[in-house]
Amino acid sequence: MFSHNESGGRSVERVFHFGKRILEIFKEERGKEMGNKLTRLKGMRALVAAALLFAFHTATAGVVVIGNPDLPTNSLTSSQVSDIFLGKKTSLPGGTKVTVIEHQDGEAVKNEFYQKVVGKNPNQLKAYWAKQIFTAEGFPPKAYAGDKAVKDQVSSTPGAIGYVDSGSVDSSVKVLFEAK
Repeated sequence: MFSHNESGGRSVERVFHFGKRILEIFKEERGKEMGNKLTRLKGMRALVAAALLFAFHTATAGVVVIGNPDLPTNSLTSSQVSDIFLGKKTSLPGGTKVTVIEHQDGEAVKNEFYQKVVGKNPNQLKAYWAKQIFTAEGFPPKAYAGDKAVKDQVSSTPGAIGYVDSGSVDSSVKVLFEAK
């Protein structure tokens, strides 16, 4: 029903739909003859345990900053990542020009990344970019929908970096930073 390689931006949505389905199963079962109450209780416990296990796994997946495999650097610091994604720096240490690949607004992975690395929630991030645009100091990077699109752009664009759910990483990109 769920894959570990699906977009981290959909984790909250998957948990919501999974929980909704559990409630539907409970409603269906309530209308049926179940035999004894002990069997019903064991079944409910198993469903709740499965839901909690799934929610815990998706909540702990994590976000990583990825780079084009040809980048000359293998790691970045938190402050370097923050400066690059806020447009304060346009090159990597050593001078390589960087192209930032962004997620669309509203994706859970974007919210998690900016909260953990930059310390901004979605409203603060929108206000930041509005000020940058108004003062002609910068523009937000082009945004793509989902981890797969971001990963594909990063792997095919020289000098590109982006971020994805750690479960979406494969050999087409390299991990430069892990958000904690």
